[in-house]
Amino acid sequence: MVCRFLPHFNFGGIDYTIDLRIGEFRETEKPWVSIKFDSEQGSIMCEYTGIIQCFNCHKWIMIPNMTDAGQARCVYCGAYVARE
Repeated sequence: MVCRFLPHFNFGGIDYTIDLRIGEFRETEKPWVSIKFDSEQGSIMCEYTGIIQCFNCHKWIMIPNMTDAGQARCVYCGAYVARE
């Protein structure tokens, strides 16, 4: 059995849980309060955390530190992705 944890980050003094599978940030203390990645606030938070959507498979991936070439591969489909 594999135990997995969702990543967290603090934004504006609020701790958020990042759920790449459903594409949203949820307040850790109030999980019913969520921000979709594709919303205005969500896009700002995605830029801050390095979350992008793969152009090929359309899944959300997190690439916090880009390589020197500015490219990385999608963990799901293997396509090269670049942060703008």
